[in-house]
Amino acid sequence: MDRLLTTAHVQRMRDNLEEARRACEEAVALDPECAAAHEMLGDLAAAREELEAAMKHYREAFRLDGKPATEEKIALLALRIDERKRGELSTGTRSPSGSRKRLNPSLACALSMLFPGLGQLYNGEYRKAAGFALLWVLLLPNLYAVFSALLSPLSGHGAKPVSGMTWLLALVQIGVVVVALTDASLSAVAINRGKTQGKSGWEI
Repeated sequence: MDRLLTTAHVQRMRDNLEEARRACEEAVALDPECAAAHEMLGDLAAAREELEAAMKHYREAFRLDGKPATEEKIALLALRIDERKRGELSTGTRSPSGSRKRLNPSLACALSMLFPGLGQLYNGEYRKAAGFALLWVLLLPNLYAVFSALLSPLSGHGAKPVSGMTWLLALVQIGVVVVALTDASLSAVAINRGKTQGKSGWEI
């Protein structure tokens, strides 16, 4: 038992939280009334923002040993849980442990291919969505002019002259599409990993 608790402490100090958790769980399996193991499991769960699980372990630890320090942790954790709930109510978002569905990076990419900005809208990045859509609409006449010039010989008409600036802006528009596709996919992956915050507009 002592060996497992020592291992858990060492792994925690080394920031190997998963190994520390496993050692604590082994200790609890051997002795379900090991208050120290329950308390450390509470600390590890709180570090992962699994506040409800942390509260369960803290309460069990306090039931077993009644330490004032554990009671203080329970009080502080209760405040964190309350603050998180109030934050979710005010912003309409859910916690990472909630039931929000994961974003589909391939779908985000496909939507931006259909129309630049749709993938960002799916990800919940509304400002990005508006920016890509606005750029696409503003540059669209240039791309249309280039395609018309390229297709005019096929329809029996003479080639239409296109200025260098029009060609340049058409290339910029193609670049906007590429950036929109890449950004939509990478942002969906990042949001799924919790690296960014955003409320998904369309969950699939």
